[in-house]
Amino acid sequence: MIRWENGFEPDISNPTNLYSGANPGGTQIWGDGNPANGAPPGVPGDIINAGMVIVLNNPVTSTNRLAIDFDGGDKIASTKTIAITRTGWGTGPNTLLAAANETFDTDNWGTSFVSPVGEDMPSSFDFRIYDYTGFSIMAGVGGANVQVDADANGSYELNFSLNEGEAYLVNGGVNVGAKILSSKPVQVDLLSGDRGETYETRFFGLTPTPLLASRYYTPVSTPNSAQSVSGTNTVVFLYNPGSSSITVNYTTRTGSGGNTLTTTPITVAAGDYAKQVIPDGYGASFISSNGSPFHALSATDANGSSTSTGTNRTWDWGFTLVGEGALTPQLLVGLGIGRDPTSSTNPNENGNPIWVTPLGNGNSPVTIYADFDADPTTGSNTDPNGNKYDISYSLRELDRAKIYDNNDRNQTGTLVYTLAPGIKLAAAWGQDPLTASSSAPGLDVGTGIPPVPLYDAGKNGTLYQDNDGDGFISPGDELFIQDCCQQHFKSTGTRYNCN
Repeated sequence: MIRWENGFEPDISNPTNLYSGANPGGTQIWGDGNPANGAPPGVPGDIINAGMVIVLNNPVTSTNRLAIDFDGGDKIASTKTIAITRTGWGTGPNTLLAAANETFDTDNWGTSFVSPVGEDMPSSFDFRIYDYTGFSIMAGVGGANVQVDADANGSYELNFSLNEGEAYLVNGGVNVGAKILSSKPVQVDLLSGDRGETYETRFFGLTPTPLLASRYYTPVSTPNSAQSVSGTNTVVFLYNPGSSSITVNYTTRTGSGGNTLTTTPITVAAGDYAKQVIPDGYGASFISSNGSPFHALSATDANGSSTSTGTNRTWDWGFTLVGEGALTPQLLVGLGIGRDPTSSTNPNENGNPIWVTPLGNGNSPVTIYADFDADPTTGSNTDPNGNKYDISYSLRELDRAKIYDNNDRNQTGTLVYTLAPGIKLAAAWGQDPLTASSSAPGLDVGTGIPPVPLYDAGKNGTLYQDNDGDGFISPGDELFIQDCCQQHFKSTGTRYNCN
């Protein structure tokens, strides 16, 4: 764990600027049993067991950016798979004007991006939810030179350099088709909101253009009205970045008991966009007929009035759909709190569940398991492989479950998985209009839940010959490589290491 204030290590796997009482901004090593070089908050023995949740929580003062705290720009590396989610809100509106982001591994960063939404969308189409659209762009190791064409007119009007861990805010003015080009991989968050509303904002992790998929699944759907408020639908926005028109086949469940999988074609012109309201009670899939990649964003409470005082503000959150190729049979929830943790109102409220749907099983139900502490030795039930879990669901493809841990009203750290061969899961965490209050302690945030890989596979590389002399591993350099892979799928409970 590196707090950016004291600078980054040249090699995070071999840190030299170590944390100590005299060097609080140094690199902390967690989980090695040595608290002297750092320990997670609340873990004095510095041993991180399976299923342990680490909460990094502190106020961040915008006028004192150099304060040593947990904030944007910090760097985390781990020897095994972990799930990380970040959320925050300002004083005043608190969690009614909040945002959250799932944190992707740097392998999912990119050098080219295109915006699927923007301020030039007509309000009759997007109900003003993209009335404000901006970018937050952050660089990784070695920094990056970045160009931005925010107004999508074909000219890159912004050109700037970022150091590692540094971010640049494109503060509004982003139109549909806006482009970002970078010399090295960056991560980009898409920020949206309704100017003058009280309060409405949504954040999305923007998928790099080369990683766009042709098949997406979503588990989230909400009613047309909730708690006497109309227009709480969940809408999926589609964008075609290609030069030719595409047909996206939209499938969901219809009829009595959702017994029918119904497919409807949606035509999306080149460089154009479309939207689809998801019927409450079921998930949905979006598959391009010719395999062309496209963008897919989900926005909840996004089908109300297009006026400046619309109803889209009450349970406002969204996430970027994950392509089918990246999905797996298991998910780990990095953040799953169910209410504003700082509010004393409605202390038993749990308004932000885990949403999940399986894919690949058609009309044949499969069992989905939820283990609230991700510990296979605890839980009131036992799965066929002998692992303990807390609750299970029987779901057909595109059936939707909402998972609540009502013991502590907190879904953080939950492992969701299936043992059915060939079945994958799509999931999100976010506010449910049927269980979350419209005011405090309502938590107006949500994220997608990145899939947990069945295997960790990678190469540990040491810079052997720095041919370009830049001090970093870059194209053309020579490396000394050690292979390593780890299996950690709960269906077997075994782990393998190979060198």
